[in-house]
Amino acid sequence: AAERIVGLLPKLRAIAMLRNPVDRTLSAFSDRHPLGYLKLPGSGRERLEPTLRGLLARLGSSGNGSNAIDWEDRDLRLVTNGIYLHGLRHWASLGAPLLLVRMEDLLARPGDEMARVQNFLGLSRALPPSALATHYNQKEGHTMVREQPTAALRRLLGCFFAPHNEALYAWAARRGTPLKPWPSEPLAENATACRALLASVRSGQ
Repeated sequence: AAERIVGLLPKLRAIAMLRNPVDRTLSAFSDRHPLGYLKLPGSGRERLEPTLRGLLARLGSSGNGSNAIDWEDRDLRLVTNGIYLHGLRHWASLGAPLLLVRMEDLLARPGDEMARVQNFLGLSRALPPSALATHYNQKEGHTMVREQPTAALRRLLGCFFAPHNEALYAWAARRGTPLKPWPSEPLAENATACRALLASVRSGQ
């Protein structure tokens, strides 16, 4: 599909909006689970943490690499859609200009980030500051599910995404477009503890 889009729109300039993949995964569960989109056995009765732990167990050792991931598995995509580098590399290989925008930066500094977007697209600064001051569809937490994520679940997801995010940061830096790390990620010196945590999930502990 990407090749076809670039072929039909040779002057395309692409923008990738990236959210902390931990928050993106939790939000995706909040959207998909109440609507019955998950096809896991018994998913209608599953809660947040058991569902995500089960998906991480299915992903096996892929927390340390992406070669074994089934990117088309509908349920696994609840998690794997947060491995941004997989898709970004493909888009970049097609030659279309690509701008990376962190959602957190857009919410915190809408004027600065929209200036980057408008510069990238070659647009005049037509948006007044007042047009950037309102957040629509703003919620506190993940309100479509009763169960809120525990600190342990956030750490588990952070451990899973950490190596993928590190690869993303390195790739972005090589392109000359450094990407600021998301906060609250497991520190590099905790990599051993993260591997042990993911291994315990895979073994069903």
